[in-house]
Amino acid sequence: MGLVLSYISHEGNVVTCRAEKLSETNKPKAFIHWTSKPHSISIRSNIYDRIFKSPEPEAVKGGFKNDINWNSLEVRNGKIDGSLLSECLANLNAKRKSEFEQVEILKYQFERNGYFCLDRKESSATCLVFNKTVSLKEDKNKK
Repeated sequence: MGLVLSYISHEGNVVTCRAEKLSETNKPKAFIHWTSKPHSISIRSNIYDRIFKSPEPEAVKGGFKNDINWNSLEVRNGKIDGSLLSECLANLNAKRKSEFEQVEILKYQFERNGYFCLDRKESSATCLVFNKTVSLKEDKNKK
């Protein structure tokens, strides 16, 4: 069930806070998603930047090896809602039906950051790992 929280403030202090069931008439322009600490699980996310520093690495003096961005991987720790754990663990334990059929790739959008997929090789039952696949772009016309 989705809830829309609204509040009325007076001189910087909240005087009324109201929660209403989400409907087409009170649907906000944006949502804030959160999870409570007791219902969250820890994860590791890999954020990848460009592997080369320049757009033409082969043109760099000394060859492309001299253009490698050694800081292209940023590892972050975070939290996700615990309700995703069973889906992720089932995916980790899934086997291919044949060598030509891959196991479903689980994809999620994380809090205004981008789209991430479950890393089946790095993840375990005690540590889920997600790789960023697509960044979100800010709307240039947004005010």
